[in-house]
Amino acid sequence: DMTTLYFEASDEDDLRKTGFSKDGKHSNPQIYLGLLVGLGGYAVGYDIFEGNIYEGHTLMPTIEKISKKYNLSKPIIVADAGLLNNENIKSLELQEYEYILGARIKNESKENKEKMLSASFEDESYITLERGCQCVAGSAQVGQRGQHLVLRLDGLRVGLVGALRGDHVHQLLGQVHVGLFQRAALQ
Repeated sequence: DMTTLYFEASDEDDLRKTGFSKDGKHSNPQIYLGLLVGLGGYAVGYDIFEGNIYEGHTLMPTIEKISKKYNLSKPIIVADAGLLNNENIKSLELQEYEYILGARIKNESKENKEKMLSASFEDESYITLERGCQCVAGSAQVGQRGQHLVLRLDGLRVGLVGALRGDHVHQLLGQVHVGLFQRAALQ
C-alpha cells in the first residue's frame, strides 16, 4: 500500500516535494511511503519516494527492491486501485507475478458495468466475471492467463451509502424549495 506523509515545513528538498496529497495538504511538502505486509498483516518492509511522484510508478520498484532484500522469488502482489494502471498490469503479467488489484467500477467496460449492476448478491457474497485484457507489450499478448473481476457486496456499506445519498437528495430538494438551486439542474 502507498500513503503520503506531509510536513508542516514549507521548504522542499530532494525527497520532500509538493504533489498530490491524500490528506488534502497540496501546498505542503510530502513523501510517499510504500508498505509491504506479510500474510499475518505485519509490516515486512517499506520504501520511500519523492512526494511529487505518481503513485502508480512506485509498484514495480518497490516489489523489486523488497524482493531482492528479502530474497523473495515471486510474492503474490495485492494492491489497491491507486497502483492499478496498464503499465503495472503489463509488468506483472510479463514477469509472471500472481496478483490481486483493486479496481474502480467506473473504469470497466459497459458490458461489465451492466453485469455488475444487474447481479444479485446475497449479503456478504461475491460474484466473478471474466475480464479480457487488451494490453499488448511488444509482440507478446499480455493477459493470456485470463483476468477475473471479483465483486463483493458489503451490506453495511450499501446501507451507509444509501443513507448518505438520501441525505444529499433531501438537501438538494430543500435548496430547490427555497430557490437556491434550479430543479432543471437536478436532471
